[in-house]
Amino acid sequence: MTNLLPDDSFSHQPDGKVPLSRKVCIFKADCPCTVTLISTMDETVLGVTYTAYTLEFKFMPMESLLSEPKTFRITTRYKEVNKLQAALAKLHKQLYLRGAFPNFPQPKLFGKADEAAVEERKRAILQVFEFVVDSEVLRKARVLHEFVQKASEIVDAAPTIITQPRVTPTSTTQIDDIFEAPVSGPSSDPTDVLEPIRVDETVTN
Repeated sequence: MTNLLPDDSFSHQPDGKVPLSRKVCIFKADCPCTVTLISTMDETVLGVTYTAYTLEFKFMPMESLLSEPKTFRITTRYKEVNKLQAALAKLHKQLYLRGAFPNFPQPKLFGKADEAAVEERKRAILQVFEFVVDSEVLRKARVLHEFVQKASEIVDAAPTIITQPRVTPTSTTQIDDIFEAPVSGPSSDPTDVLEPIRVDETVTN
C-alpha cells in the first residue's frame, strides 16, 4: 500500500459536516494553511487523566477548490501526535524531502502533566503540523488523512438580526405630534431632558 494518496483519490462516505472526500481533498491540496493550537485541557477516560490539545487548521481560498476560507478543528493527545510524527518523519526521510523534520519530546512516565512538560509538547505539536502543512508531499500522506478524519469543520453562525419594535400611534393627534415635534440638541437645563410631547397644548395653572 502506498504511503501517499493520489490526486484523484476519493471516498464518497460522509464524515460529519464535511464528506470525507471533501475533507481529504482540502488537506492534501496545495491551499495555503495556517495552524493554531487554541487550547489545552485535562480529560479523564476510564479513570486515566491526560492533556487534550485542540488544533485549528484554516485553509485559505483556492480557485480550483475553495471559494472561501475553511476552518477545521481537531482535539488530540500526545501519544496520537507522537505516533503520527514518527510515521511522517520516517516518510520524510525515505523520500529525501527538504528540511529537517521537527523532533518530538520523548514519552514520560512521571511529570507529563507538569506545566513545563505540557508547554514543551504544545510547542512540539505546533511545529510538527506547521512543517507538515508546508510540505506539498507530506500533505498527501495517508497516515495524515487517517489522523484528520476526526476533524470537524467550524461553520460561522449566521449573524443575529435585531429589529427595533414598531411604535403604532393610537390617534391622529399623536401622529401629528410625532412628526411636528422639534428636534433639538442637549439642553443645559436638567428639567428639559425629559420634556414630554404635549398632546394637549392647553396649559392648566
